[in-house]
Amino acid sequence: MRNLMIAFALTFAVACNNQTETQEETAHDDGSTHVMEADTRTAMSTDPDFTIESAAHQQLLRDFYTAYINLKEGLVAADNQRTDRAAKEMRTIITDASFNELEGEAHDHIAQMGRDVIRMVEHSDVEEQRNYLNSLSTSLFTMLKAGDIQTEAYLQHCPMAFDNQGAYWVSDKEEIRNPYYGDRMLKCGSVRETL
Repeated sequence: MRNLMIAFALTFAVACNNQTETQEETAHDDGSTHVMEADTRTAMSTDPDFTIESAAHQQLLRDFYTAYINLKEGLVAADNQRTDRAAKEMRTIITDASFNELEGEAHDHIAQMGRDVIRMVEHSDVEEQRNYLNSLSTSLFTMLKAGDIQTEAYLQHCPMAFDNQGAYWVSDKEEIRNPYYGDRMLKCGSVRETL
């Protein structure tokens, strides 16, 4: 009986300790929404379980990627006008009815990209727009892989973004030009994957 009581006490202590750690982590993560989003999206895989075979969808994806590159370069230069124009162009493309015909995981990525683009359009401040780039980028890179659009794309990563949580972006060049820090840390980052 005594051994049973000791085992119960140890189990209870371990369970309480785990609950405390979870609460601390939650309290820490609640400090900033974009850190939580960046951390969540950083861990995600960019390997699609689908393909985009329609020529019309592939063209929309190419057009979106071109606008995304303009947005990314605007963030590098901290150019509000350029990022605003690119975000609005991306919104027009992402809301195309035929693009939204995609189903399953492809639809989920389109929806995430749409949410991020709408947030960027709503917030014309470059610093605010950077908060949505990570999830936009990982979804876009997944779509580019699924679409096989025959263009160069580099998934790049800055380990220091979002208080050292790290964040991704997509580039059409191998050279690192960090959109999270711009000229403050232009070369901070590395290529993680290439198409």
